[in-house]
Amino acid sequence: MNPGHDPVDVAVVGGGLVGSATVAAILSNPLSRGLSVALIEPNPPSLQNLPPMSLRTSTITPSSKDFLQDISVWPIVPVSRIASFQDMVVWDCPLKSPGNLFADTNSHPTGALAGALHFDSRMNNASELGYVVDNDTLRFAIYSRIQELQQNCQSDLKILPSAIRDIDFGDRNADIDAHHEQDDMCSTKWPVIHMDNGQSVAARLLIACDGARSRVRTLCGFDWFQSSYSQSAVVATVKLNEPICTAYQRFLSTGPLAVLPMASGGESDVAEPLANIVWTTTPTEARALNAADDSVFINELNLALAENEEENLPRGFPKSRRRPSGPTVGDRGPFVRCAKRFPLTTLVTKVPIGTRA
Repeated sequence: MNPGHDPVDVAVVGGGLVGSATVAAILSNPLSRGLSVALIEPNPPSLQNLPPMSLRTSTITPSSKDFLQDISVWPIVPVSRIASFQDMVVWDCPLKSPGNLFADTNSHPTGALAGALHFDSRMNNASELGYVVDNDTLRFAIYSRIQELQQNCQSDLKILPSAIRDIDFGDRNADIDAHHEQDDMCSTKWPVIHMDNGQSVAARLLIACDGARSRVRTLCGFDWFQSSYSQSAVVATVKLNEPICTAYQRFLSTGPLAVLPMASGGESDVAEPLANIVWTTTPTEARALNAADDSVFINELNLALAENEEENLPRGFPKSRRRPSGPTVGDRGPFVRCAKRFPLTTLVTKVPIGTRA
């Protein structure tokens, strides 16, 4: 290694949710908190103020919550930004069985009829099946924990706000002397990471957390492949006519449509019932949904969620008192649906400004 390369035990490239949580975990664990760590992230978040809630959300399982609790991140997440759900309904189109969808039957131990799955937290003696938190809030909480560790002098951490330019692996074919591997931090065998800002850092361990278009993966020459599903996702925050504590996912012919409860964030005195929508569909329909005005988008969304008969909706699914007469594109143009049409409902009543992408 050439002089001037700052050596660390661990270098983490990419400071999104995975990379930052990895750093927080390393520095929070008594067995690893003594390691020197470099977090290389070109856009670390500002910690001056809590950021606005974002469209992108993460569904946190109880196990993931326990992990975040163990590294002292979960207590930092504002309670007003955490939505929980006790069960999850997954179904396709359309359910034809009349009566209670989750009637307890001997032939279906879970209580769900053919064409639907019902996951209940009580099956695991748990109070919650999962939690929904927007990504910017969660990332803010993780970096706040990292800052707390730095301020308490409990860590040897460098946050390097830059993208990586190159990685020098030295002599990959050289024999590694076990004795020198332990004692010589300046061995030429450790990778040296060169950044766009001119800095360089050498690390015993390099962890790549830089996403789907990983620069580290490319520079390391790892073999990988990808295949196209010919699908795109539309995400939105929508207002409901009543709150939900169930996560819903419907599989349409064009892809799955998820409805997740979402916290209001406490920005107003009266909490509005909100949901996060993740709608996977064809690229053509996704473009049309993003371009459509709110009334068309709302009706298309309600149309995609509704059943043939309202009495066959999953238990707990808000039912409409009337069918809205708003505009809809339906089977015409870019909007693709299953073979059968579904009546509109008033589940979704509003798309807040700036909450669709």
